[in-house]
Amino acid sequence: MTLCLDQDKKQKQDIIDDVVRQTNIDFENWKLHYEDPKTKEAVEKELLLAKQYGVNSVPCLVINGERHVSGALKLPQIIEAIQS
Repeated sequence: MTLCLDQDKKQKQDIIDDVVRQTNIDFENWKLHYEDPKTKEAVEKELLLAKQYGVNSVPCLVINGERHVSGALKLPQIIEAIQS
């Protein structure tokens, strides 16, 4: 079973690598950051913060850590949300 799971993970990684290679991203630089444990730690920290704020979609503007406004907003709407 472990071999099967490892193979599935390898196949998914190959797909991710192939997609990145099709972009203008410097693959080797991306891979360095992608495999860096600090990257995983930072992403997990941000996911926890999003969960604490109740964020379940993007874009989302969190105001004073108390409330959030979801969706793409124009500048006047952002200003109004912050001031209210």
